[in-house]
Formats: sequence, C-alpha cells, structure tokens
Amino acid sequence: MNRLAFLAFILLAVTRLSAVPVPLFDGKTFTGWEGDTAKTWRIENGEIVAGKPEVKQPRNEFLCTTRNYSDFDLRLEYRRGENNGGIQFRSERVPNHHEVSGYQADFAPGIDGCLYDESRRNRFLAVFGVADVDLASEAGRPGALIKRALDSKAENAKKLGIAEWNHYRIRAEGPRIRLWINDVLTVDFTEKEAGIPRTGKIAIQIHGGATEIRYRNITIEELDAKPPPAPAKKGASTLMPRDVIALTGGSNIERTRFNGFLQTQLVASKPEPGIKVRNFGWEGDTVFEQWRDGGNVEQLDEKRQVDERYQQRLSGSTSWRQQRDSRAETARSKRPHRPLALHALERRRAGTLRPQQRPGGE
Repeated sequence: MNRLAFLAFILLAVTRLSAVPVPLFDGKTFTGWEGDTAKTWRIENGEIVAGKPEVKQPRNEFLCTTRNYSDFDLRLEYRRGENNGGIQFRSERVPNHHEVSGYQADFAPGIDGCLYDESRRNRFLAVFGVADVDLASEAGRPGALIKRALDSKAENAKKLGIAEWNHYRIRAEGPRIRLWINDVLTVDFTEKEAGIPRTGKIAIQIHGGATEIRYRNITIEELDAKPPPAPAKKGASTLMPRDVIALTGGSNIERTRFNGFLQTQLVASKPEPGIKVRNFGWEGDTVFEQWRDGGNVEQLDEKRQVDERYQQRLSGSTSWRQQRDSRAETARSKRPHRPLALHALERRRAGTLRPQQRPGGE
C-alpha cells in the first residue's frame, strides 16, 4: 500500500469512527414521520406520545419514518409504564392495513430487550431473561414465552435497571442485530434466513390494549452513509454532476493546457459526478501575460530564475509562447537548453562561474 493510499484509508477510518448521530425527531414537528397524527400520535414537551392514560388502545398503531435505513445505530428513550410497545426497523407498512412488517425491538413487562418478527414470521427471534427455551418449539411461541417472561419480570427488570424512562439502543450491521436496554446487551442475533430485507423504515409502536407510551431523544447514526460535503464558502461556486468547466484567457490559461495541474485539481475535487474541463486559452499577449516586462523573474526561486533567464536569452523573448516555440526548435536541432542552465546553477553555487558567464547576462 503506497503512502497516499494509506493516508486515504486512515482518513476514511477516522471519518467512520467520528460520525455524529443525528436527530430523527426535532422535538416539535412530525417532519420525516408519517402515521395517525390526528388521533393516536401527538407531541408534548419534546416527546412523541401515543394513546391516553385513561383509554386502552383499540389496535396496534405505528409512527413510521418516511425514508428507509439500512445499517445504523439507533438510540432513544421510552416510557412504557405497564404497557406494550416496540421499535420497528428494516420494516414496511402492510399494504391497505394498519400493521407494519419487520424486525421489532420489543418492550413490555418481562420482555424488554427481546427481538420479535412483527407480522412476518410472528415469533420471537431472540429473548432476554427466559432460560432454556427453544424458540422454534411450542414453548417458544409468543403466548407461551410471554407467560414465562411475566413470571420473571421483576428479576429481569432488576437486571436491566428498568425505571420510569429507559434507554434503548439498536445496532443493525448486515445480518447482525444487537439490542441494549440501559447499556445492558440483551440480544446478539445473526439472521440466517435468506430473503429477509436489510433495509426499510423505522417505526415506533403502541400495542393494542396499551394506554400511553412516550418516546424522546431519538437519534441515528447511519453506518453506511457518506460524510456530508463541507458547506461551500460564501461566494464560492458549487460544482454539479456532469458540469463542464470552461477555461478562457491568454497565455496564463494556455500554460495550464500543458502542465495539467489546474485541470487535475478541478476534476479531482468532484470525482463522482464526472466533472469535465475544456481549455479555451489562446497563445499570445493580446490580453495579459504574467511573464511580460522582464518576466517577473525576481519572483521565482533561485533555480527557476537561472533557468528562466537562460530561456529568455536563448529565445530572445519574455513571452512564454515564444519560449515554448524556441524549446521545440531546440529539441528538433538537438541543441542543449535546460541542462546547460542547471549546470550553470551548480557552478554558480560552487563559486566557479564568472559573472559574464552566467545565463541571462548578469
């Protein structure tokens, strides 16, 4: 691996490690979400609230994101009381129905932190706090398993530190899914069934029969997302996909056609959209040329000063165009040009070159 590739790898790794979670809920509006916001879902004190304390929910209801997510790290806080709810992910709404199908990070007395497959396989995929159960057997069916979980709900609540508000973390990476409740790992599951989607909506649920559930501080870090582009500086131009940049001007622009530096910088600044550069510079001094009036030689470093004065003397001109033509003619006649200048520089530094011998007539 060369040094440049290694540096690019390090920068990518730092970008991935230092990604910052972004809010999924702004605390004020349902922007980015859709669901029954007329009757079921509302916002109070920066929290998403479902249901009412005195009314049992008639059926499952879900508030879904309007876009899909694939690999991510999702974090939120929930307050359930004695109610049943959950967080859907990699899910989709069932057409013409109120249900949502997909993975659910479940919560309810005794089953906080369990992984359920909602409206698809309709069974638990992984559980916490229920020992020695075969999830594929009759004992692992949802009804039987929930009954066992309720028998140990006090013990499980102590293990997880269940309080009024609890922190849920969901991390989905490829086939691997991990769940945490209050920083306690409850599930580490790897999907082995083919055809199960690894992308979909995120949704929060209130279960039928529940009264009120609250959610807050919902953030997500997309693990497969590219870092956002840096904001353009005030007054700067923004390159768009397949833009063509036209370079116009005199000899200064004409120079860039041959050294390629400016074109390379412009194209490399936006490699994906396929930026193109077209050079319409012309040869000559009709507008402006940096190397006129003595060639501004004093602005160059010592090595380039020696070479530039030699080129001026050899071509009899400060014009870059004429110097270029002279070099071409020199190459054709096989006369030495630049090597002589470099040799003169070495002799000058060694103190063996007399003033009248120095290129440029010094």
